[in-house]
Amino acid sequence: MRRSIVGKISSSRQDRISPTSGSKAEITSLLCLEAAAKMQHWSVAFEGHAFGCGGAGRVQAPKVHSAQVLIFHKDAMREVMKEDVQEAFKKALAGFEKRLQAELQRLREREEFETEWIRVKTDVLVPALEEVRTLLSTAGWQCEVRADRDQGLHFTIYRGNGKGERPFMTLQPDKTKDTIAIHTATRGSSSEVGRFTLDQLSHDFIQTEASKFFERLASEYSTSVARDFSSR
Repeated sequence: MRRSIVGKISSSRQDRISPTSGSKAEITSLLCLEAAAKMQHWSVAFEGHAFGCGGAGRVQAPKVHSAQVLIFHKDAMREVMKEDVQEAFKKALAGFEKRLQAELQRLREREEFETEWIRVKTDVLVPALEEVRTLLSTAGWQCEVRADRDQGLHFTIYRGNGKGERPFMTLQPDKTKDTIAIHTATRGSSSEVGRFTLDQLSHDFIQTEASKFFERLASEYSTSVARDFSSR
């Protein structure tokens, strides 16, 4: 929509007006108005007709009794974005911001989880499994407690030279959830013990799970040793 201020000028002369005539002064005032308006970024239009100079510096009057003068701001000529289109952009921007904040929150929570996992692994789990290793080593079993590069924890129990794949229990952070998955594997079987939150991974908890793992492993070893002995 064009906002405008409309003014009217009149002229009773339809021939050439000399520089000293009143009509020329009226026209000159309008030209001054146009110049002043342009300085403020407004435009002036002499609707339907234009004023100009004739030969020898003479000013030619419009061939009508009156002409409209329109004054409007240049920005008013621009097309305005439709309201529904604006709302569509606003909705898309709001959705983007919401998803971004949710993702940033998820990353912050994941970082906190990984930091706490390192603390639990270092201060709780490794010392607890080291106690198990010390206990079993007195009975002729070999144990290794190792922190993996992928943030996991690896606990191995074997007897003798440990040729072949050694039985193990691992604790591994889930990639999509803030839980720790525990797996065990012996020569006879492998399985997932379960997935646990960090506050469940206490000193007593991990030693209990290690004892269950060792019980199954010891049973397999005794069966294997008995079979080898009987085959002699």
